Amino acid sequence: MSPGSTPTHTESRLPELDAFRAIAILGVVVHHYLSRWAPPDHAPSLYGYHYSYPQWLDLGAMGVQFFFIISGFVIFMTLERCDHLLEFWVRRIARLYPAFVVATFMTFAIANSLGPAEFHSTLKDALLGLTFLSGYIPDVKLVEPAYWSLVVELQFYCCIGIVYTLTHGRFVTGWTAYCAAGTVLTLLGNIPGWHILATLAHHVFLSAYIPYFTIGMAFYLVFSDYRPGWWIFALAALVEYAVATPLTTLAQHLTAAAMVLAFAGFVSGRLKFLAVRPLLFVGGISYSLYLLHQYIGVSLIPYFTRGLGLPDLVAAGCVTALCSGLAWLMMRYVEVPAKRAILRWSRQHLFVTLPRYLPALSFAA
Repeated sequence: MSPGSTPTHTESRLPELDAFRAIAILGVVVHHYLSRWAPPDHAPSLYGYHYSYPQWLDLGAMGVQFFFIISGFVIFMTLERCDHLLEFWVRRIARLYPAFVVATFMTFAIANSLGPAEFHSTLKDALLGLTFLSGYIPDVKLVEPAYWSLVVELQFYCCIGIVYTLTHGRFVTGWTAYCAAGTVLTLLGNIPGWHILATLAHHVFLSAYIPYFTIGMAFYLVFSDYRPGWWIFALAALVEYAVATPLTTLAQHLTAAAMVLAFAGFVSGRLKFLAVRPLLFVGGISYSLYLLHQYIGVSLIPYFTRGLGLPDLVAAGCVTALCSGLAWLMMRYVEVPAKRAILRWSRQHLFVTLPRYLPALSFAA
């Protein structure tokens, strides 16, 4: 596929995006396995390492923001492949939810049996977590804190789907207005006594994260023959980033800029060299690995360091390999087949009847 072509229904995953997914998840894993659960981020260290590792490894956490940029690109592409709002949402649920359910209970079982006390959760936490509403229910915690980003992803799917449905044909205008509303509410929320508007901007307009999704959408328009509106999305993303993004250090801003430059290299066709087998493999299991790696991996690392006496990085590497193996199994036997089964049933039944009974939600012009 040439950088300027528009993907079709039958085309497979873009290899450069899988390479980006691999880079993103590896950054997150390095952060969680070397710095997140040791001083100064956390005391005492949960790893049992012999050495301390530099705090700049915390920048690996921005792999989540890189995932958001990738998601903005891919979700916009997915919207244009769908004919109906509920079809879009079903496709996203089929992609994310089956693996999420399995990972939730795997993490619950392993973290509660092998992990430190602070990793423990209750069955109530696990069951309510399946609703993605843990953050809004008192005294309920996430079984795995990395799942916060899935809540953001689902909110993004809801928002972009609704805006796309309501403004189809004028989507660039509609999405720009959505971004502008989040920016304005964030600014007004800084006024003493008006903090409720900042809360609204954060939870409804996703102001801290929308800049990443939106720049990904801008790159999709560039990728699709520089379609009109790409520069408006880019400008909207930049403005909201400047106003609402909670990054505080120069290193974080430079990392965000590097992610944008990487995407510019991708859409211009200059990063095809990234499509190498190791990165494509890791990119292919990146979602399952993201779901499984943190609490399970950090719970197991001390058994390799304190228990087997392995050097720090060898222990971290062994746990990474183990969690990658689990992720491959889940991708192979849960993520992919469950998605295919749900979509197969939906094509035969749901997608046929949806336009008939809910014509207002159709994407037809």
